[in-house]
Amino acid sequence: MLVQWLEPVIETKSDEINDEIINNEESQLYEQLVTIVKQNGMLNSDDAIDIENVFLLAIRKAVYIAYKKGLTDGINIYRKI
Repeated sequence: MLVQWLEPVIETKSDEINDEIINNEESQLYEQLVTIVKQNGMLNSDDAIDIENVFLLAIRKAVYIAYKKGLTDGINIYRKI
């Protein structure tokens, strides 16, 4: 129940982490993906956009799941102490 109450915070923090991952100058994952997709002449523009979207959604989902799991585990550990 506590995690449901914290859901808006989880979403906000996950969004902040996603922005940091995608926009971080040191992490060029997104730029590398875009470069690879643009270099592939066999992809039409719709397929290229779909690949970019899948990449971004996968990162977003992974961050959300990891953040929520970490928060839940932390709460459970705190309750056991």
